[in-house]
Amino acid sequence: MSINASDTVSLDNTASNGDASAIVSIVRPQSTGGNGGNISINTKALSLTNGGRVVALTMGRGSTGSVTIFARDYVSLDGRGSDGEGSGVYNLVNPNGIGNSGGIRIITRTLSLTNKAQINSSTSAMGDAGDVIITQVAGYKIQIYYFRRSPTPK
Repeated sequence: MSINASDTVSLDNTASNGDASAIVSIVRPQSTGGNGGNISINTKALSLTNGGRVVALTMGRGSTGSVTIFARDYVSLDGRGSDGEGSGVYNLVNPNGIGNSGGIRIITRTLSLTNKAQINSSTSAMGDAGDVIITQVAGYKIQIYYFRRSPTPK
């Protein structure tokens, strides 16, 4: 799935029924094979607050897609939703899933994580967690932060 916005993409709050405001690509538990789709967001700014999330997830058989965010000005992740989960960017393999996490890449001028917000690429089952790569673009200066995944526990 691709989202191209000339201004700001903003996801805020969690509904009273516990559902988050979210952009999601998911492999359902009933899946017997097949991978989740990639999520690509190209925008001026991305704001995820009070439980807002971007999520690639597998709960069945199949790997997640990758999550790529290009925000020309900033990415701001702040707070938790009413369900207690943090605002953030997630690429996850749930405990009953079988597959790899596709990883997360964020390219932006400014990145802010506050009030327990997260960037999380992990697996709780069989498979490897994807890498998290953050590239900071400041004028003509580019800094790349690369977070190496830990091996999956056996």
